[in-house]
Amino acid sequence: MYGLREMLLQEQKHLQSIIANTREKDIVAPEGRLRISVDHGVTRYYQCIDDRYGEYIPRDNVQLPRQLAQKTYNDAVIKTAEARAKHIARCLKDYNDDEIEQLFTSLHPERQKLIIPVEPIFSQLQEQWYSEPYVGKAFKEGTPVILTEKGERVRSKSEKILADYFYRNNILYKYEKPLKLVGYGTVYPDFTFLSRKQRREIYW
Repeated sequence: MYGLREMLLQEQKHLQSIIANTREKDIVAPEGRLRISVDHGVTRYYQCIDDRYGEYIPRDNVQLPRQLAQKTYNDAVIKTAEARAKHIARCLKDYNDDEIEQLFTSLHPERQKLIIPVEPIFSQLQEQWYSEPYVGKAFKEGTPVILTEKGERVRSKSEKILADYFYRNNILYKYEKPLKLVGYGTVYPDFTFLSRKQRREIYW
């Protein structure tokens, strides 16, 4: 699944943030744990430090039960988050988004000719995407003619610099490919690319 590695990295970072923030809150937590007893609709709180029954917490001490309950909850959050973070770390250790594609691209070119990949590899998808025709934004009469090294007309020198860079580095792009946006109509991004990681169009 393309993009899964990035999702895992983001989730790992999220879990690490949760762990750090929760541990910081636990620094001021009181000792022990909270025991709750409900008898005939009356709730009583006990602070358990050295024994299972604990010491009764007076009703006017409303803060201590909250602190103890929060402490137990925070400890459970940290334990769960640490376990999940370890799972993700193990998964990331030997996982690549394109490992299925690499099974094909790592083969000798002559062997590749004999095989049909289980799914199109990125270069095939990109070539198909690049070959699809489109109609860009028209140039108004009198607009200066600026051509790229590829022989493509652009609107500014800065666009020419970018287009030439992409061309020299074999980065396929589409110049001013129309994009329909809900509520805005059709717009023309300077450059459109096909993302290898996301397998969808991205825009400059």
